[in-house]
Amino acid sequence: MLSAFSGMITGLSYLIYYGWTVVWWVPIPIFVVGLLFTIVGAFVERLLGPIVLSLLGFIGWPLCAVAMFKYIPN
Repeated sequence: MLSAFSGMITGLSYLIYYGWTVVWWVPIPIFVVGLLFTIVGAFVERLLGPIVLSLLGFIGWPLCAVAMFKYIPN
């Protein structure tokens, strides 16, 4: 639960920071794409099971967060 909350705070921080440094409207399509991928995530969760997906997310979201912040255009 703490990992999910941390991931949510990181995602919101990313959207705010991206909008602040690049263009204000760009986080809106990024957010919409994220909402659309929740459908894909639900399908993957049914295939893999919630425990496997939880463990992959626990390892994967910090790695993805580093990559997201690293590749923000200046």
